[in-house]
Amino acid sequence: MTQTFKILGWVAVVWKIDTCSRVLLQKLGIDVEPIISRDLAAYRDFYQTYRAKHEAEEKAEKEEIAKAQNGQAGPVSYFDGTGAGLFGTYLLYALLTIITCGLTAPFSAGEPSTW
Repeated sequence: MTQTFKILGWVAVVWKIDTCSRVLLQKLGIDVEPIISRDLAAYRDFYQTYRAKHEAEEKAEKEEIAKAQNGQAGPVSYFDGTGAGLFGTYLLYALLTIITCGLTAPFSAGEPSTW
């Protein structure tokens, strides 16, 4: 019985991946006949576009940080703390938001240094 559910689960995953490719990436619609090579090409193109954009943004961000550290640029926000400090800050944000029933949520998006 559990083997049947595993097989059905994998069929559902494959169907979802194919459907997402046709509807979201290729904008063809759900009623179009699935062609595996076209679906895989759509995912490959999406990934390559995303990767190129992400690499360009990351490079620009690193250049801005380097300029800010050398005093050549205006104020740039970058993280130079520890993971524990960041976790504590977000825990404090969550507690304040819960205690005030969500009234402080818009202010929780800011950095502690801007208070």
